[in-house]
Amino acid sequence: MLLLRLLLLLSLNFCQAADKANSTQVFYTKMTIDKNALQLILRELSAFRDNNGSRIITDVHMTTSCTKAEKSQTCVCSDGNKWSDQVLQEHQASCNQTVCTLPLDSHLTCISNTTVKISGSITLSDNSSNSFKNCLLPKDSSAYSDCKVKLESALKAVYSTLNGLDTFTIVAIRVGSIIVDFTLTVVNPITAQDLLSRSKQVNISDSMDLETTGMVTVTVPDRMVPYGGNDTVICTTVEDLRLDPTWTLRRDGLNFSIFNGTVSTLTNTSSTEFHVNLKGVDKHWTGEYDCSFRDTSSKITVTHRANATIDICLKPEILSSAEPAFPHCTTKNQLLFVLVKCQITKSSEQYNVTWPTDYLLNSPSNDSDTLTYSAQLLIDCTATGDPTATCNFMNRCQQNQSSTFIINVIKEGDAFCDQDNEWQVTKAGFEAVLNCKNMAGVRKRGCSRKGEWEEEVSECVVLSLKNVLEKAVIADTGLGDLVENAAEVLHKFSDLTKKENLNTQANINASVSVYAVLNGKINAIEDKTTVNNFLDSSSNLLNKSLDSSWNSSLSFDHKGENDSFLAENYLLSVENLIKKSNIANYSEKENLVVRNCSGGTCDGLFNISVSLDASVYGDVKSVAYKYLQDYLPNNNTDRAINSLVVSTAANVTGPMRVVIDFQLQSQRPRDVELICVFWDEKKHAWSEEGCTWDGPSSEGRCVCTHLSSFAILMSKTPLRVPALSLLTTAGLSISIASLIISLAIEMMVWQQVVKTNTLYLRHTAHVNISVCLLVADICFLASSKPDGEQGHGQSTVWCRIFAVMKHFCYLAMFFWMLALSTTLLHQAVFLFHKVSKKTYLRFSIFLGYICPLLIVFITFLANNAGAEGSYFSVDTCWLVYAGLLKGSMFTFIIPMGIIVFFNTFSMLVVIMKLLEHHKNDDTQNDKEKAAAKTVIRSVVLLTPIFGLTWAFGLLILILDLTSGPVAYAVNYVFIVLNAFQGFYILLTTCLGDKMTREALLSRFKKKNVTTMSTSTVKTESSWKK
Repeated sequence: MLLLRLLLLLSLNFCQAADKANSTQVFYTKMTIDKNALQLILRELSAFRDNNGSRIITDVHMTTSCTKAEKSQTCVCSDGNKWSDQVLQEHQASCNQTVCTLPLDSHLTCISNTTVKISGSITLSDNSSNSFKNCLLPKDSSAYSDCKVKLESALKAVYSTLNGLDTFTIVAIRVGSIIVDFTLTVVNPITAQDLLSRSKQVNISDSMDLETTGMVTVTVPDRMVPYGGNDTVICTTVEDLRLDPTWTLRRDGLNFSIFNGTVSTLTNTSSTEFHVNLKGVDKHWTGEYDCSFRDTSSKITVTHRANATIDICLKPEILSSAEPAFPHCTTKNQLLFVLVKCQITKSSEQYNVTWPTDYLLNSPSNDSDTLTYSAQLLIDCTATGDPTATCNFMNRCQQNQSSTFIINVIKEGDAFCDQDNEWQVTKAGFEAVLNCKNMAGVRKRGCSRKGEWEEEVSECVVLSLKNVLEKAVIADTGLGDLVENAAEVLHKFSDLTKKENLNTQANINASVSVYAVLNGKINAIEDKTTVNNFLDSSSNLLNKSLDSSWNSSLSFDHKGENDSFLAENYLLSVENLIKKSNIANYSEKENLVVRNCSGGTCDGLFNISVSLDASVYGDVKSVAYKYLQDYLPNNNTDRAINSLVVSTAANVTGPMRVVIDFQLQSQRPRDVELICVFWDEKKHAWSEEGCTWDGPSSEGRCVCTHLSSFAILMSKTPLRVPALSLLTTAGLSISIASLIISLAIEMMVWQQVVKTNTLYLRHTAHVNISVCLLVADICFLASSKPDGEQGHGQSTVWCRIFAVMKHFCYLAMFFWMLALSTTLLHQAVFLFHKVSKKTYLRFSIFLGYICPLLIVFITFLANNAGAEGSYFSVDTCWLVYAGLLKGSMFTFIIPMGIIVFFNTFSMLVVIMKLLEHHKNDDTQNDKEKAAAKTVIRSVVLLTPIFGLTWAFGLLILILDLTSGPVAYAVNYVFIVLNAFQGFYILLTTCLGDKMTREALLSRFKKKNVTTMSTSTVKTESSWKK
């Protein structure tokens, strides 16, 4: 026994502790002794003390007892001990926590349950680096060995004071100043404060990172967790660390932080026990769960860590198919073999795949990512009904996942679509399906009931987009922080919208789904980079290059959930995400502009401005979208969108007034109504409720009483004056008839009334005015539109001819009035200067026909040889009004206005002259005076009739029908005055003229007298006989 003590003592190698602290060291010895002598030896060793008392054995206990067999030994851990994780990993088949079957030559021993392993990394201070610089020399040098021993002693002098130090090893010495990596093991319980206080005593370090295992324990279910099941991961600490744990899941080489989410819930039952409660786990939750506590003090960081692995049973996503997809029975009694395939993605799960008993099984095939199981099914063409194919996958938890589908057989006489390249024979009324190449999803092509191929429909989605969408879906499950997950999704999504070709309806749909999913999960986007990524991707999705994909989604066949359209989902999702985004002031992208408005006024939205008058709490955000207006459905076929879409959002209390000044995409035609609308997400359509148009004076302005997404619709047809055609036709017919009667009367009474030069002047002008107005009215009537008709029934050529004729005739009518008033003015001013009829006629013809002809000719040439839209409007077969002093209309209005003004001036001068010379004139001029008065009366009556009529005509051009009732009233007045001008001429210049009336009556009386005389002569003659 004494010999044993001596040998033991000589084997001890103690390290001198720093200061006056006690150093400890754990030693292991392997003894083969009689079992009955074990207790005696342990008592003797426990009482060991050297002569000066500096070396004391404080505790002796047995860790492992082994019983040898013929070829192996069975080793059992004593109470309070266990096999290390390393031993359990190396001998998984023969070891558990307390018992191991080992080879006879094995020297492995159990470790204490309280064993703590510490891995550390020390960065030496600058002063210490000079002392230990030889530690960076080659490892085979003596200087390196001496330096390492010296460095180990310096560190062990501190850490040996930890009660139960088992091992201390320097693992590596690295450059970066000088960095020392080491490990140490302590078998007795220690506290976090002990470790931290000892580490602070290391005076050669500048900073230190330590990681412990053994102070924290992670407990996971000791069974496989079923797919979709619930379970709990427990993290236990040996003491209250006064820290919150950080949970991490390691899977496939990636680390995922665990937070509260839809699947995981973090709780703590005490200060030393922490839980992760899992609900409805899937493939994303299998892996190693890590629980860590991080403490930092005085450049020393200590992390207490533990981990354990959960094994979750998985369920596969089965892609089933048949080859051929539609077996073709060419004869009634035929037998066919069909290859049934069930394909799954490779995973760690081992499935037991089963088929119905009548299937002929094939060996599974695999590629880099998938496993394909297949079997052959025999189909009897005489059987009624279509057969069903089934495959079943059972996981390790005895959970089943099946795929069942019907194999549609083309029987004799059935219609079908013949093979077309890669599209195989397909039964009529069904769809052929092909997997997408290098993309997710399928392609479909229908076969009509008549056996004709329909257009292909692609549901292919680029793989990167599919991955982003999947990441968005699980963003809030608890795997990673929701904010960080959303930021990662938007970053990847922004990149792929720049790089990938997304020009398919399926890709656009998946892209919009990313926004819809995130909108339902996140409450705010604060990070500016994340906001910028979001706005970039939102703008990129509106690129004009994607126009065909957006437009293909307008069909009712592509409506999504809640009967919403793809563009509607985009609008609502992006609008809501912008509300949640931290946009300080202004952000402009290629196809999208966002403004955080101050004072309730937003401008610079692609030349659109928004003003909000309301009590607002918080920000007012407005956003304008390019091209989105073309992708939102417009069910009103009578109206077309004519502006960009603008959304405004704010927290408003009480009533509000929103004013939006749009820039119209196309100019509003005359009398065409604009309709202010907002997108009604309940009706999935544009709605006018609460929005009004500000009228033609502010064409692009809308005023609304609520916040939403706004736009302007423009009617495809102009407003019409009710009964316009009826009134015009009736009035012009009466006018034409009146003019014909008036001309007939002139012919009848010409010789009787034309007795002076002045009367000759008057009746010549009257005849020419009547002829011009007659021709103009006929052209007007021929080119007028029936009520409710879009066209007037005339070709462009005829419309141009009518416009020229009306232009000329109406001008000639006014110029003849000018000739009349000019001649009358000349006679009134120059009393003794007589003008012959011949001279007057030449002057009047020049002024009445040559002048208007020149105006019409020059106007015609100046407007691209009478081009449509420049010289005349095909809508009205009349001149064009394009604004103030713009358009060919003013070549009629300006001469007419000058003539009316001159006529008015002439009348005033003539009247004054007649009054002035009334007492001085002799009787020989009485006839001329009477004639002059007659002419004055004609001018006085005709000038207001014609002038006032066209004054209202000018008002019609100025006043748009959308202006309201006043515009309609002006139109009616003009129609009545213009259409009945011929009738007014008949009343005023014929029937209203005393001389004409008397001449006409005398002519009728003369006819009556002549008739009576003839009758009397005949009677007398008969009596004589």
